Amino acid sequence: MKKIIVILSVLLFSSLLLTALPSSVSACSCAVVSEPQTSYNHAEAVFSGKVIDIRRNNRSGYSPLKVYFEVKETWKGINETQVIINTGLGGGDCGVAFEVGKEYMVYASKSSIYDTSGLSTTICTNTGLLSNAQADLDFLGEGEAPTEEVNIMEEEKRKSWFMWGGIIVMLVSISIVGIILYRKKR
Repeated sequence: MKKIIVILSVLLFSSLLLTALPSSVSACSCAVVSEPQTSYNHAEAVFSGKVIDIRRNNRSGYSPLKVYFEVKETWKGINETQVIINTGLGGGDCGVAFEVGKEYMVYASKSSIYDTSGLSTTICTNTGLLSNAQADLDFLGEGEAPTEEVNIMEEEKRKSWFMWGGIIVMLVSISIVGIILYRKKR
């Protein structure tokens, strides 16, 4: 009787252990990439452009990517000559593996998926290399050239210098106040 209880206990423990172990799954999976018309209807912005820079978005601990594009043609939602699109790092977070210097067809929407409020894209859209986007181009027809000239890279440099200038002014002010208080105590 004792032997049966031990065997049953081992079997029960083994079955619990097997069901409790995590199985390998992918965090991101897309059933099928949509037809161009469906992707167009769901996107807030559709354009083709060349990647001019890729940076980490340091606004959160996760740190997704900010991809800077020089816009060539636009079909929906973009009028600027440059735009930033957020995406993940790739793998399980659905991020698109963009490369600097390559041209892409981009379908993007406002989303907080990557901890940002700007436009984002994932592998679950029709976003991909422009050289592989003939079906999209056939559906979309001829796009328009962007009408608003912007230089996002320069704007971000100005913002960065302004921020660092403010920090330096604050540190100098704190130092001066500290020196004044120190001298008053003497």
